[in-house]
Amino acid sequence: MNKQRISNVLGIFAGIVFITGTVLSLSSMMRYPTVKRQLAKNIAASQRLDTLQQQFAKLNSQTAPLDKLSYSNLPDPEKLVRSIFGAEITDQVKQEITSGANGYVINNIDISLKNADLEKIPAFIRTMESMRPPIRLTSCTITASTTTKAKGDITL
Repeated sequence: MNKQRISNVLGIFAGIVFITGTVLSLSSMMRYPTVKRQLAKNIAASQRLDTLQQQFAKLNSQTAPLDKLSYSNLPDPEKLVRSIFGAEITDQVKQEITSGANGYVINNIDISLKNADLEKIPAFIRTMESMRPPIRLTSCTITASTTTKAKGDITL
């Protein structure tokens, strides 16, 4: 009787295991299309991330030489203005340095000149842009003098 009871319990246990396996198999088969789509989306996203990582590495390698430049050796903009235009016409030179991303520095320089020689503007701009790192002109306002030819007020 003991053997029969054990065999009944084992039979019931085997039936439960069989039914559980069947239910889990059916559940997996029903979820398969959803999981397959999600897996395909994840693979596509991973490939896009790989592409972006390669583009980032390429762009980062292009800016690597700039990382080696020392930005602390920028010449004094007031001295540059005086060397080209002369000391007597400098009205105001204002320099503002702000921090950028990844340790880069943004250096804004505002220059106001009174009664300056307008013919010296191209030489001044070429000098500023030939420096390393270059200083780029972002705006220029010229007000011609009504009394003196080829002279005027300049705001750079």
